[in-house]
Amino acid sequence: MTAGVALVRWVATGQSCPYCRRLDGKVVSVNSPFIGKGEAFEAEEEERAGKKKPPLVPGHDVKHPPAHRGCDCHLVSERSLQQGPMDSKLVIGTRISEFEVVIENPRQQIKGVSKHGERQMKTRGLNLEDAQGYIDTSVLAIEQERTKTVKYISEDGTSIVNRKDKLVTIYSKADFDKGERHLLARARGDNDE
Repeated sequence: MTAGVALVRWVATGQSCPYCRRLDGKVVSVNSPFIGKGEAFEAEEEERAGKKKPPLVPGHDVKHPPAHRGCDCHLVSERSLQQGPMDSKLVIGTRISEFEVVIENPRQQIKGVSKHGERQMKTRGLNLEDAQGYIDTSVLAIEQERTKTVKYISEDGTSIVNRKDKLVTIYSKADFDKGERHLLARARGDNDE
């Protein structure tokens, strides 16, 4: 952590930065990359219409601007209101584990499903509508830094989505473990389970 800053938010500059517009508003912990080494970095679809821009593939983790030549984006610190003991209410910036941090909810729109996600939906009798519903009604969004995914926990179930907006896995509240029930209670501010 740097000078009390636990989280940073990427701020894109509109028309001048078609590649970074996808990152606009994304919040990560201060030591986490916005774009991983070798991860395809594409311009927004509307910017590519008519004139195809090739994806950029950085040879290193992009933890701060400039992300590419001509980038004029910047970062702002994202204040974590508190980082109290485990029984306190969860707020943005609270670390759940070494590789998980509560983030501002990006409410992704699912644009695809991984093979694992398809198997999980079939096995558990769930569908894409359930998955998006869990995201839309989530009370907690947790960035899983190691797997580069966001875990959305709602009162009804959990959806885990990667940076390419693909559903990685899904399960209903019937499959919640004690840890998830505890996280939901903390998100609501309930100290007793």
